[in-house]
Amino acid sequence: MDKYVWPFIVLILGIFVISGVVQSLREWADHGSDAYYSQYHAQAALPPCGPAQQEPPNPQEHTCNSSTDYGALDLAVQNEMAIAAQKQLFVTGVELALIFTTIVVGGIALRQARDISRRELRAYLSVVQIDETETTGGVPTAVAVYVKNAGKTPAIGIRTFIDCMIERGEFVEKWHESTQFDAVVSIGPEQPLRCTNHLSEKYPNAAARGILRDIWEGRTNLWYYATWVYRDIYGEAAVTRVRVKAERNGDVMLLQVCESGNDIT
Repeated sequence: MDKYVWPFIVLILGIFVISGVVQSLREWADHGSDAYYSQYHAQAALPPCGPAQQEPPNPQEHTCNSSTDYGALDLAVQNEMAIAAQKQLFVTGVELALIFTTIVVGGIALRQARDISRRELRAYLSVVQIDETETTGGVPTAVAVYVKNAGKTPAIGIRTFIDCMIERGEFVEKWHESTQFDAVVSIGPEQPLRCTNHLSEKYPNAAARGILRDIWEGRTNLWYYATWVYRDIYGEAAVTRVRVKAERNGDVMLLQVCESGNDIT
């Protein structure tokens, strides 16, 4: 079943359930009073027994009413009317409660369907490729990162931040002043976007200063990381992040995706 259809089916079924419950409650509320009114009219329709009227041999064939207390019957009818009014009030309250519940449940179902639709249609910037565009002394000194809009609607106002970090210990996110791209762009579904970073922008003369040798020999660590901030067509902000670390493997150094710092919101 289509995920967009079931909220309407729930709403329609709720209306049918309410109709059935309310009809049953109304029949229950009317049953007692109707039965009592029929009995009252049947008794009231019998003529009173006169003194000359003889008792018939068969009591079931008795056609007069010698014991009808009309005052008591009227009082009983009034009591039944009060009880019936209370039942009707109760039925009305239940009906309103069921209608309110159906409206709330229907609203929740419609909201969930809308959220599902938005999640499926919104833009998602996904990292598809990271290339080493320059290598010095075996160390990747420049990278290019490619992202693609994997969603079904445009990604609007994309701002790109990309940087690198060299530390002896754990990763510490420190953005360089030149990390933000000047261009703020929007891309449609399946369209790619490329951004680059060069280590020398943040660490000039890295080779002469021995920084690259320390990275190659494992005394320091090198990371490249990027963030894309954008909006979807619904006006919601979204962020995509990626982080890779240069890891030596024999005579080559490769960029490996880190355990953290890679997500899409």
